Amino acid sequence: MKSHSLLSVVISVYNVKDYLHRCVKSICEQTYQNIEIILVDDGSTDGSGKMCDVYAAQDPRIKVVHKQNGGLVSARKTGLFYAVGKYAAYVDADDWIEKGMYKELVSMIDHTDADFVSSGMIREYEGHTVVQKEGILPGIYEKESITDHMLKRMIETETFFKSNIIFSAWNKIYKRNFLMKWQNQVDNLIN
Repeated sequence: MKSHSLLSVVISVYNVKDYLHRCVKSICEQTYQNIEIILVDDGSTDGSGKMCDVYAAQDPRIKVVHKQNGGLVSARKTGLFYAVGKYAAYVDADDWIEKGMYKELVSMIDHTDADFVSSGMIREYEGHTVVQKEGILPGIYEKESITDHMLKRMIETETFFKSNIIFSAWNKIYKRNFLMKWQNQVDNLIN
């Protein structure tokens, strides 16, 4: 099935001028091109907000929202408010994604009609990389299996970065309406 559904990618931007270009470029160069990119300048003081305006002038898929600093959750909520896609995703401005990630994830969410889909990730450190995969088996989880297979494994962990479910926001896409329902319940003070 070939999807033409719009994917809204929300990037919260706060004093990340050294990382922002690589992040935005990785999204603009996705093989899945039916995207809108919403850059939420959360009161940056290092010139990141001006960089956002330059990107928007160069690519019509990019929208910029400037707001007073309110933190990560507040910025994500703001971006989601302006999103119009069937699907939504978050990317932190100091992260970047592989070129085929959104094409693969949109195909999966279209095929399964899931509320969200997730991928593994690669952590890059100075001198080495670590491939991290989800700690649960691939599949569709619903009703009791969410409790039996997912919720229990979310808290079963020996160390923070070895959790069974990857807690990063950027390696997932969601049905926008599903995400809006849950995101709006998160306290803005959580960062």
